Amino acid sequence: FPLLLAERLIAAVSNQIRRRLSELTDLPAALADQLVSRGQEAMTLDMDFSDGDMDEAATDLVQLIQQMDIRGRLTATIIARALCTGHFGFFEAAAAHRAGMDRQNVHELISNSDAAALCEAAKLPDAMAEVAVMAGNIRATLADPDSAKGRTAFQSMLIEACRPRYPNVPAGDSEALIAELAPAVARRN
Repeated sequence: FPLLLAERLIAAVSNQIRRRLSELTDLPAALADQLVSRGQEAMTLDMDFSDGDMDEAATDLVQLIQQMDIRGRLTATIIARALCTGHFGFFEAAAAHRAGMDRQNVHELISNSDAAALCEAAKLPDAMAEVAVMAGNIRATLADPDSAKGRTAFQSMLIEACRPRYPNVPAGDSEALIAELAPAVARRN
């Protein structure tokens, strides 16, 4: 199934759910929007970018990110979610797009602990720079970081690494880590 079409369908369904929630429930609009947006982001990140060869998958990912940017859906929030949930390919490609640089340069900036420059260029909050460096280091230690098992291990390890700065984040709760980053991220959306 083409990724560009899948992302547009996810967005359309999310808009319908958002509309129906506001019509059928007493849920505050902001809470309904937050719930639907979280689901939309998670579904988008969980799309399978690996069908076909690696070059084709990379091209599909770049096209998806371009489409999301054009339609106003490539937000700092989804980029933070990608970072915190182990969707590192999406994070790197999205940061590269927003910064106007090659994805390999993004990878090197993170590897060299210079994610602050990346975040500044990509208009991402400084708080994400420290998390990006930790994420890059953790990802390098995992045998299969893009599998479901690898992402689960990544999330647990990232939360533990972030605990000194964010002590209230419960073990295994990537949503709580995203929530800790949310105030800074919201200012960059």
